[in-house]
Amino acid sequence: MRKILLTFFLFVNCSSFQFSRHNDFWDWFKGKPGIRNTTFISRENQRACNCGPDYTGERHPYYLWFRLPEILFNPQGSFYIPEHIGPDYSQVIGKRRVKRVDKHGVSYTYYKNIYACKQYKEGERKSFQFMIQDAGLVEYIFPYRILTKTTKKGQFPKIAAFYLALPVKLAFDSFRAVTYILNDIIKIPLMPIAVLYYYDKESNESIEDE
Repeated sequence: MRKILLTFFLFVNCSSFQFSRHNDFWDWFKGKPGIRNTTFISRENQRACNCGPDYTGERHPYYLWFRLPEILFNPQGSFYIPEHIGPDYSQVIGKRRVKRVDKHGVSYTYYKNIYACKQYKEGERKSFQFMIQDAGLVEYIFPYRILTKTTKKGQFPKIAAFYLALPVKLAFDSFRAVTYILNDIIKIPLMPIAVLYYYDKESNESIEDE
């Protein structure tokens, strides 16, 4: 049981140990934006996108390293969906074989498109996945990120779907709460290690420049 808890603890806070994926201490201190970057920071310039948006840029500094307040209100991206890497549905780069079993127990195979990655600017693309995974509960009172959509077509159906997805949102936020609490705690004892790591990194870079 202890091993399972330790494995879960390390998994949900893997990004806190990924010193090399951050530019400097301040970047590590704040962390990268989004729940996915809390658990693990993937490599940049991925060719295929099939797991939803990967939020890029700097995380907001308002809560310092604390992430738990984001469950209530997430200021990332201001009034818009933050900048992120997401699938470009205009570029299919391959097919992925998927096996399924129907209700009669008969297995069948079909193919799903694999889409290329694209960097989207802040507010350029509307991601319903962000609303479920990363938006604060305040946005259920006033879903401003949907209302700031430049194209009004399909706006109100998305708001209705957003409200209907509240049970899914609450279930996911329970996972976020555990992840964020562990992240907020584990970073405290790691801070001296991070200071030494980035001090040594800057020293080595200075020597190389000379």
